[in-house]
Amino acid sequence: MKYVRSYTLRGTVSVTTPGVKKKIDIFNGEYNRGIRVTNFQIFPSDPIFANAETSGFLATEDPEIRPIANPLRIWDWADNSQIAWAYSEDTLYADEFLARSNLVIEDLYVCIASGATNIGVGYLIEVDEFELAPYQSTLSIVGNMNQG
Repeated sequence: MKYVRSYTLRGTVSVTTPGVKKKIDIFNGEYNRGIRVTNFQIFPSDPIFANAETSGFLATEDPEIRPIANPLRIWDWADNSQIAWAYSEDTLYADEFLARSNLVIEDLYVCIASGATNIGVGYLIEVDEFELAPYQSTLSIVGNMNQG
């Protein structure tokens, strides 16, 4: 695995229901590159009215295929497809948790939930990009699947 570069993915999602998702397409059509998430943060878009607690996670598979209630809101520590979790409180304090061994080859889903609806929530994802040997990408894809 050879380091290539670092970059940032950022954006905003509109939380109109208790949980929403956004797909970030990082796949370049080849399996020779992958990213490692090094930082994941979320905050309400309007910091003056940041009185809503928000939470979110990053997943390598579409979370809505999970056979559970509220799949866009539930942090499932046993789900291999979830690789990072974050929350922010009404004081603009935020915290994150990362599966440090994550390596994403294909898709990345940002899932955000809030106690309030009709608010914008911004996300910031810092990543390192790597050049991969064929066996590394294959192992990563299998490892990112929720096989439980």
